[in-house]
This record gives sequence, structure tokens and C-alpha cells, in this order.
Amino acid sequence: MSPKMTVRRVSSRTLGAGTGAPWLTGVVAYAAAVAMALVVLVTPTPAAAAPPYTLDERALAIASPSLAYVEVVYTGYLRDKQSGAPLRASPITFTRRCSGFVVGTGGEVITNGLCVRPAKDTAAQNALYSLGRILIAENSLEADALDRYVADNLRQSIFTGLEAADEPDHQVYGQLGVAPTGGLTESPAIPGEVTEVLDADAGNIALVKLEQQNLPTVELASSGTLDPGASLVVVGYATDEVDPRTATYSLRSKPVKVIGTGTRGSASLYRVNKDVGIHSLGGMAIDTNGHVVGVLDNDLELPDRANRALVPMQTITALLAEAGVDNALGETDQLFRSGLDAYFAGDYETAISQLGTVVENSPVNSVAQTYRQNATELQKIEDSFSSGAGWLIWASGAAGGALVIGLIMLVVLLLQRRARRQLTSAEPVPPAAPYPFSPASGYPGQPTPGYPSAPAYPAQQPAQEYPPAPIYQPPAPAYQAPPAPRQGAAPDDQTWPDDEALPDEVGPDPHGPNRHH
Repeated sequence: MSPKMTVRRVSSRTLGAGTGAPWLTGVVAYAAAVAMALVVLVTPTPAAAAPPYTLDERALAIASPSLAYVEVVYTGYLRDKQSGAPLRASPITFTRRCSGFVVGTGGEVITNGLCVRPAKDTAAQNALYSLGRILIAENSLEADALDRYVADNLRQSIFTGLEAADEPDHQVYGQLGVAPTGGLTESPAIPGEVTEVLDADAGNIALVKLEQQNLPTVELASSGTLDPGASLVVVGYATDEVDPRTATYSLRSKPVKVIGTGTRGSASLYRVNKDVGIHSLGGMAIDTNGHVVGVLDNDLELPDRANRALVPMQTITALLAEAGVDNALGETDQLFRSGLDAYFAGDYETAISQLGTVVENSPVNSVAQTYRQNATELQKIEDSFSSGAGWLIWASGAAGGALVIGLIMLVVLLLQRRARRQLTSAEPVPPAAPYPFSPASGYPGQPTPGYPSAPAYPAQQPAQEYPPAPIYQPPAPAYQAPPAPRQGAAPDDQTWPDDEALPDEVGPDPHGPNRHH
């Protein structure tokens, strides 16, 4: 009787286990890493549907085109108060500079009252400084004696028109956007006139009418109440140049908070914690919707009289009602806001079209031009992903990913073929002898968790039919104790440092006297 023969079966294993596992694991890991890298490198990041922006940016975009740089040029004669005799035969000229904002389609501008119509002693002081500079140029006065010259002559001087009883002449000019130079009386400066002025103790604001209609108009807030701590943005003109007569003036803004209330005469006001310079007088404070909530004025309780007081909405609306001015937006104003809405929503095609029309109808609106250009650039970025170049990038990414997946599949097929070869070429072996710890026939042994695997035992030769062979009893396997548990505790969790304490809020930087030139 022929001996019974069995074929050693190749056990199925998890991919990567057994012979050749380190090599296969390395290949698979490498292929996976390459696949991930290709996905990251070739997958384009689509352009955001809408650009990131802050509420302050949006509010400034809406309101800032309406900001106006206001200059008032005064011409008259300095006289002695007692005798009326002129201190100089020729007329004296000085200029006062401040900010304002357009509130009506007829060219109406709200600004500071004392800026466009100064008190008599202020007008005399300004004229004396102008005369003093003339004397310095003529070598009749030392430069360091200018302030003393003004102080010595202020009490007995008065500034008048051609006759002692006349008011001095004045011309008003307004500019929008960047004011390239002070003292400009030709285009782009727009002539105008002062139509209404509230006294300093009754609100200290004025209404100026420029000789150009359909200028960018700002909206006034419907509510006239500001809560303590309310967040606003103050907007006005400023310059970093030394000589205000030839300086370039541009828009400045700063986020502020309402810190209190007060009064100036019979008029109420709000106070904020920051300002943007002396020439912001008459500028605007806006909320996050781009609506005006107050007019910037001097805070007389501060040592430097900084422009941190806000004339409230009630005073503004009362003056406009008295002058018969309606704070209504024109068609171009409405189209401008619609274009901005499209831009901030990521609809660049609509923004480009609408803001382009605004630029054509209102060339002074430089903000519309800026955001139209921004929309054009962002539209180009979006188009690059929807054009052939974008599809080429996607196709390249897909091809790269398919290549890596094919590589992995090829490795798996090769391993399966190798396993089949081992199966067909396996030598026949007799069945293993019974063993107390052996697994079921044909399946690999699985050691008991926590204990070492049973030692390998050599294959037993088949028993002879005659004479019978004695049954071989294998020695009992040497027992090995399970490995002792690892000693020592896990490392401590990483300890993060305490948050740094926030610095105290820094107070406003002091600046020089708020002197009008």
C-alpha cells in the first residue's frame, strides 16, 4: 500500500506579510506617497467664490468716494482795531483746509463750520501768520520770531474786506480723491460757495454747494444714536508733508470706538478714542454699512484739541432739512453700490460691467476704478481654470494618478504569480504527526496572544506497514514564559505655555496744536 501523500498548501496571507514583506511594503508605501504628492501638486485650487474682506473695507469702499477735500481762500486787509489803518497796503491771503463729504446730488457738501467761516480773532491770527512769512521773505523779521510777532499784534489787529466795515472775500474749492496740491483753483478743483453755517455752540457744521452735480453721494444713517463701545471708522484727509501750502492730501481712515458723550454749548456730541490728523476736521464717521453717523470736530476737552468729537446725526439732518437738501442717491450711486455688491459676492463679470459704467459716468470716483481693476484681475484667475490650460492641469493630475495606481496593481499581480509558482512546485511531504499544540491541518499556526509560538518540529517519516513501528512520542516542548510587560510610564503630555497676556490698550499719540493755515 502506497503511503498517503499530502501537498503543502501555500497559506493565504495579508498583503505584505511573510517572505518578501519588507520589499513589498516599501513599494506600496512609495507608490502611495507618489500618488498623494501628485494629487497635491497637480490638483489646482479653484479661485474663491468671493474675495476675503473686512466690514471696514467694504464700508470704506462704499463711503470714501464721497469724501471731499475743502479749501477756503480768504483775501482781505489787516487793520489796527482802534484806528482802522491797514498794517500793510497790499491785501493778505490765507487758506483754511479741512474735510467734508457729499450728501446731495446737487453737489452739496457737509463740512466743519469754523473751517469755512472762522471767528474774527482766528481770521486775524491766520492773516498775521501770512504777513509774518512775507516779512521773513523780505528779511524784515527773523524766522524764529514769527510766533512772537503774531502774539504781540493779535490783540490790536482785525481782518476785514476792502473797507473796514466789509467782510473779507473768500473762495471755496473742493476736490475728490487725491488732492494733488493745496491752493489749487483750477480743475480738478471744483469751485463752490458756503450756503449755511451753524454757530460753534449750535453744532459747528456748514453746508457748501459745489458747482458740479452728480458727485458720489454718501448715505446718512437712519438712526442718530450711538451706543458706548460702538465700532466706527473715521475718514478724513491728511498729509505727511511739512508745507501745507504745497502738500498732497489723501484719504486716511482709522477704526475707532465710541468712548463717551459730551456737549458744546447747546449741542450734544460723541467722543471717540482716535483721530487721523488735523485736516480731518469736517470728515465723517461711518458704520459698518458705510453710512455716515457723525461729523468730525475738535474735542475741546483734549489738550491738543484733536478731532475726536462727533457731531451727531440729529444736527446734520436738521441743517439739511432747513436748507431743503434731500440725502438721496443718484442712479450712478446706486449702480456703484450694486457693482460693489457683485464684487464682494465674487460675481466679477457683473462687477466689471457695472463699475465700468460708474467710471464712465463719474470719473472722480477713483474707488470704482480700483475695484473694477481688482475684479478684472480676479476674473482672469478664474478664467485660467475654466480654459484649456486648466483642463490640461486636471488631465495631467488624472494621468499621474492612473500611472501610480497601475504600478500598484502590477506589483500585486507579480506577487500573485510568484505565489502560484511556489504552490505548483511544492514537494510532497507526509502528514505531520499529531502534536498537542499543532494547528488544524493545512492552516498556519497562530500563537496564543502574549505567548511565544510553539517550536518547529521536524516532519515524521510514514510508518511501515510491516512490521509495525513503535509509536514515537515527541518530547514536550519547553515552556517559555510570556514576555514581561514593558516597564515605565508613557511620556508626559506636552505642556503648552500659558497664553501671553494681552498688552494694555495704548492711548492716542499726541500731536501738535491743531492750527489752521
